[in-house]
Amino acid sequence: MKEPAARGTPDERDYSPESRLIYGRNVSRRWDFERHVIPPISASTNFRFRTAREGAEAFGDFAARAAGEDRREFRYIYDRLDEPNKDLLEEHLAIADEGDQALVFSTGMAAISALFSVLLEEGPSGTKDEAVVHMPVYGCTNDLLRKHIEARLRFPVRYADLTDPGSLRDHLSPATRVVYCETPANPTVSLVDIAGLARVVKEANRARSRPVLLVVDNTFASPFCQRPLTLGADFVCYSLTKSIGGFGTVMGGSLVTTNEQLPLVGRLIQHRKDTGGSLSPSNAWNILVYGISTLPLRMRRMQQNALELSRFLSGHESVGALFYPGMDDFPQVGLARRQMRDYKGTFAPGCMLYLVPVGQTPESRYERASKWMDAIAREAYTITLAVSLGQIRTLVEHPAGMTHAVVDKQDKSLGHIDSGGIRISVGIEEPEDLIRDLTNALSS
Repeated sequence: MKEPAARGTPDERDYSPESRLIYGRNVSRRWDFERHVIPPISASTNFRFRTAREGAEAFGDFAARAAGEDRREFRYIYDRLDEPNKDLLEEHLAIADEGDQALVFSTGMAAISALFSVLLEEGPSGTKDEAVVHMPVYGCTNDLLRKHIEARLRFPVRYADLTDPGSLRDHLSPATRVVYCETPANPTVSLVDIAGLARVVKEANRARSRPVLLVVDNTFASPFCQRPLTLGADFVCYSLTKSIGGFGTVMGGSLVTTNEQLPLVGRLIQHRKDTGGSLSPSNAWNILVYGISTLPLRMRRMQQNALELSRFLSGHESVGALFYPGMDDFPQVGLARRQMRDYKGTFAPGCMLYLVPVGQTPESRYERASKWMDAIAREAYTITLAVSLGQIRTLVEHPAGMTHAVVDKQDKSLGHIDSGGIRISVGIEEPEDLIRDLTNALSS
């Protein structure tokens, strides 16, 4: 048999995003591991130079990156600045979101904190940038904004309901620098029209020398379900601890953007170095090898389960309201079907549910939710009472008393967070087992 002709090194860009999440870039001159099927864990905090001149050039390369230059090839110096596992993970994350640049951090909150710290500035005359934030947001993000960005750093924040993207015009001011939203939102899974907000921001930027930037926290959806950069967002942020990590074993955070934001990427690299918010090599390796490579497989199963659980819960006499973007009666189902699409263009509504128990008063709904979750903690085998989300295990929690307990009454009201609301992150178990445990809990 005739041997096939040599075709040279394949171009990974010719392959599907799902395959590229496994293999990443085919060649990396910064780190030679070509004979390893799986990239090895880098366990060195510092890296050797052959000459003093090489060391000086390495620091010059880092300074150039911090100044906003796109240097794809550079030398490693010290773990806190950059190292191979984080570098590879960043390449995969850029692929996942169809972006150009990604930065990883020790946690999702470290990423969000870095973003607000870098984007919001004080002008020479003492004027300060402003942020417009769609409600609700994750409890710790709310705390960061209220207690640090506003109270300590004195940057004004306008809290709003941006469900109608046109309403953003009423909240923009000459000082607005950041528009920030979660979609689906934590915990209510309500949606924001990313493309609609992007159009309003673009319209506003025609009259500005310093543009407004649209930032989307895409943690609930994951890049498998939607990619905000393709819809007009400027930055996307994640808690890698959640769906991208997937197994509840390591923490991490990330920001993804395009080459248009290279100067800000440089400042974020500098901020990460100076504040020490770097992701550890072992966490980066786990997310790279086990997490992001299996994201499509896990999300498909989790979505199937989420739909089956939603159908079961929506007809249960103890459930007053059930919200899941994959249900036909979801209030924003049209937007969900338009915006939440996987790499093949298939509707991808995610794995997050929000339900409110039957009850005439907030107190009665709170009491019913507490009893239901106590029953799950006591009796369920396939459902766990715990915070976090996006794991292979199904998790249930009470936002008003747990993840969003720090959110004041006014912000809870603006974000439509019910006192008895229950958040469910659906895993990959057999759906029949999940329904069995839910049936037992609801009956008790």
